Amino acid sequence: MKGSEHLLLDSGFAAHLAHMLDIPSLSPAVTERAADVATAVETELKKIQDLVPDQELQILKRYAEALRFIAEVGFFQSRFLIEYLRQEMVDRPRAGRLGVTLEQLPMTVQLLKLARKNSDGTPWVEGEAWR
Repeated sequence: MKGSEHLLLDSGFAAHLAHMLDIPSLSPAVTERAADVATAVETELKKIQDLVPDQELQILKRYAEALRFIAEVGFFQSRFLIEYLRQEMVDRPRAGRLGVTLEQLPMTVQLLKLARKNSDGTPWVEGEAWR
């Protein structure tokens, strides 16, 4: 659908999800721009580190660190929102089907794979992906 292309990317989908849930979040553009500027500053610092005393470069180093931190926070928020959605839309219903708590799900899934059964209890046919 035209105008919804941003939903195809994880970052765009996470930003849309944050907006729908009314969660303050950095936009993908801000996150990517902060990472780009941090990389550019770090590149320039490497070029001039032999020409300028280290104490004069401290402010630029701190600036690059701050930008890198902002980018990491943005990427973390994006991954966190997608993992939260996966937990609530995929893992929690699967745990309910299996009759286990969400915390027990990973081990239960491993045991079912070892027993060669699907998550709904049906036999796992050889060569077919586990579901």
